[in-house]
Amino acid sequence: MAAPVTIAHLSDLHVDADAPALLSRVAVGALSAFVGSSVRVHFPREVDAREALLGAGFALATVCRASEYPAGAARRGAELVRIVDACV
Repeated sequence: MAAPVTIAHLSDLHVDADAPALLSRVAVGALSAFVGSSVRVHFPREVDAREALLGAGFALATVCRASEYPAGAARRGAELVRIVDACV
């Protein structure tokens, strides 16, 4: 009997609560001006990201800071990036 297949989705995302509000707004404004259209952050909080993933049909979803992974622990800015691990 074959083992069940698990499909995983790995991604990074920005959580608005991780950066100071002023810095986040300035960055979004600058990027919006550069690309010529409105840009928004991915999610306001980690829990919002996880709930959106589960609501989109993923059976399991975790959202962790990049600094929680060995490869990201000592990296500059790793506290500001979230890693998504979601499976269907």
